Amino acid sequence: MKALVEQLCYDLNQAHDELMKAQGMAADMIPHADWPQWTPQANSIRAAERIIGKKLAKTDQWTIFPEKAL
Repeated sequence: MKALVEQLCYDLNQAHDELMKAQGMAADMIPHADWPQWTPQANSIRAAERIIGKKLAKTDQWTIFPEKAL
């Protein structure tokens, strides 16, 4: 179950990267961008972080585990 939740969050983060790329964001800026804090995607990732107990967000902008590496 843990692996599935981690994979789902990874997939959400990859989808965000693709959206940023499609909107013309420079490739070097994409790793520094994350879902806006209020989005359902960010809410889902935070809920998954609580379940797994580790950082699953791409950045430290709104994660509940900023001190833990991906």
